[in-house]
Amino acid sequence: MSRGFKDRLTYKATPIQVSVPASAANLGPGFDALGLALELRDIYVAQILDDEVFDVDVTGEGADEIKKDGKHLVIKAMMAGFEFMGGKPRGIALRALNSIPHGRGLGSSAAAIVGGLSLARGLVLSGNTLMTDDDLIALATDMEGHPDNIAAATLGGATISWMEDRASVPTGCASRFSVDPTIRALIFLPHTQLSTGKARRMLPETVPHKDASINAGRAALLVHALSVRPELLLQRLKIISISNIAAKLCPVLLI
Repeated sequence: MSRGFKDRLTYKATPIQVSVPASAANLGPGFDALGLALELRDIYVAQILDDEVFDVDVTGEGADEIKKDGKHLVIKAMMAGFEFMGGKPRGIALRALNSIPHGRGLGSSAAAIVGGLSLARGLVLSGNTLMTDDDLIALATDMEGHPDNIAAATLGGATISWMEDRASVPTGCASRFSVDPTIRALIFLPHTQLSTGKARRMLPETVPHKDASINAGRAALLVHALSVRPELLLQRLKIISISNIAAKLCPVLLI
């Protein structure tokens, strides 16, 4: 802790636990906008320590690959959350049980970020006042780079997310909507990993006006279908502007 820094927070002495869902985002034509929380969850338990140490233990998915120090994504998100609320604890103990596969499009990094921010908020007295859900989504989006998985991981259910300028700063925002109870999610999990960065570098900078118009209509239709008219999900709701690129990255999409 830097000399002269005054920690304004009161920390809880006991550990807390949070669970964060996996998420499917870029739903059909809802690129970077529509997300859906899934039943698969990562579980995190954290406690504030008096010693200046990050005590991290991970089991489950990615346990042999993930950093187990201050560079762990959950720890980084926790520290960002504490800083936002005006504090900086000496140390943190973190236990993570990972069930969400990494690099397979199920929002593992979003879950870690949302989990870390939620832990930070939960470990501080009046944390829910110091960091609202809107604050959490904005902070998490800033770390993740896009709000769709973040929104679903934070709010659950189905979500619409967007970016808006607040004081000239791009800020992630989101709202939840209900899903028709007859709808069930079925996950097809690829055997290979694909980084979000690599996938996004293949996206075009612009799309034809015709494609954009069709996608806008289909995105609106998808929200309506998910919430009240599930039979409309059988319509061709794919996003046509990037479908060929998606097929190159994941050939099974051609089936």
